[in-house]
Amino acid sequence: MHTRVSVIVPAWNAERTIEQAIRSALGQTLKDLEVIVIDDGSKDGTADVVRRIAAEDERVRLLQNEVNRGPSAARNLGLREARGDWIAILDADDFFIREDRLERLIAIGEEYGADIVADDIYQFKDGDTRCLSMFKERGININYPLEINLDFFIGRDLGYFKPIFRAKFIKDKSIEYNENLIIREDFVFILELMLNGANFFLYPEAGYAYRRHQESIQVKIYNEKETINKESIEYIKDILNNPKIDKNVRKSLARYIILAEYYRFVSMIKRKKFLDSITIIKENPGVISFILKRVFKKIKPK
Repeated sequence: MHTRVSVIVPAWNAERTIEQAIRSALGQTLKDLEVIVIDDGSKDGTADVVRRIAAEDERVRLLQNEVNRGPSAARNLGLREARGDWIAILDADDFFIREDRLERLIAIGEEYGADIVADDIYQFKDGDTRCLSMFKERGININYPLEINLDFFIGRDLGYFKPIFRAKFIKDKSIEYNENLIIREDFVFILELMLNGANFFLYPEAGYAYRRHQESIQVKIYNEKETINKESIEYIKDILNNPKIDKNVRKSLARYIILAEYYRFVSMIKRKKFLDSITIIKENPGVISFILKRVFKKIKPK
C-alpha cells in the first residue's frame, strides 16, 4: 500500500499518554498512513504500549534508542525511516482533535503547491476544559488558507506549530532537525526549510491538541520562552550573518534575537544568576533598549 503520510511520534517516558496520541493518528479518515514511534530511551512502559497497539495495526512501527538522545535526534530517525509523501510530527503527549486533519492539510498542500501546511492548535491542561487558540494568541485571524512569508513566521514566532511537511522537499534539501538544540528545534527546522524556498500555508481551523504539563517531551511549561537556550540563539545569529538573507528577514531575525535574549535575561534574574544576566546585557546592548521600551510603555499615562 502506498503511504501518503508518515506520522512521526518521538516518545520519552510517555506511557500515560502515548496510546491517545497513536489512536488519534490511526483514527484519521486518511487510512494510507504509517505511525512511527521513536522510543527515546524511556524508563517506563512506553515501548510495551506501542508494541501492543502495533500487534493490532500493522501501520504502527516502533523504533528505539537505547539511551535518551533528545527530540531532535528522535525526529531525525523518524525522518530517515519515513515512507510517506508527507511528514506529520505528533508529540507523544499531544493528539489530533479532528479525524480529517491530515486529509484536509494534505489537500491544501496539493491544491496550493505548499511544502509546509499548519493549522491552529488548541492548548490545554489536564483537568481543565478551557482551550487556548494559538492563532488567537498570536493575532492570526484568517478564514481561508493563507501563504505566509519568513517575516510573518519569525515575527509571530510560529515555531510552536505542528505542520505537515512535503517529504520530497526535506529530502531534496537534506534538512534535518539540529540535534545540538534542546529547545526551539522546531522553529529552527522550519526556518531552515523556508530559507531554502519552502512555501508555508496556514489553515484556519484547529486540528491539533497541545498538552501543557510538567512531564511533556520538552518539559512544555507555558512560559517556555524564559528557558530558550543559548545554543538556539547562537545558531540563529549564525543564520543572521548569512549575506544572502533578505533585508526584512534580517530585521525580523534581529528582533527575534533581542526578544530571546531578553527572556534569557529575565530567567537569569529569577534564578539569581546576576553575573550571567550582566553578561547577556554586555553581549546584547539591544536588550537594554527593549527593557526601557517595556518600562515606559507600562508607566505611560492612558
